[in-house]
Amino acid sequence: MFANQAVDEVATRTQCLSDRGTVDGVTQFALTALGSPEVLLDRRLLQVTRVTFDDQVLNPISLRWLDGRSRSWRDFTGTPDHFVVDDNALSLRVVPAQSVAGTLRLEAIHRPLTLMVAADDEPEIPLHLRADAVLWMCHLAYLKNDADTALPGASTGFSERVCGS
Repeated sequence: MFANQAVDEVATRTQCLSDRGTVDGVTQFALTALGSPEVLLDRRLLQVTRVTFDDQVLNPISLRWLDGRSRSWRDFTGTPDHFVVDDNALSLRVVPAQSVAGTLRLEAIHRPLTLMVAADDEPEIPLHLRADAVLWMCHLAYLKNDADTALPGASTGFSERVCGS
């Protein structure tokens, strides 16, 4: 548990993990003709840096701008040339809605996509950042509310050494 939390912390702080639209349901989506133009964003995504539909780059646009131009923008269909992110719903929508089937790819910075469960599992983070993960594991372990291990001072010392904090 501490190892997974530590790897997640290092990946979040350093933004060292990214994908270029290769993970089905996370950064790659098959959109059907006249199907839903909206995909749910995985909570492990930290930042979407680029969006393409069938290898054509889509430009970001805001809900406010779209609503100001036309209240019926959600009904438009055609070849998508923009995308809009709804942070409240954690969704991304192509604009206009696709009139042909295609592949939506998100290039994104993300948190770890797989948890380590076996003793020989390796973390997704690069090798040069794994020492920081070990330090964060020590920080978490010394924070544990247990009479034998709780050492808040030691925990703080380890947390200050992680990622240049």
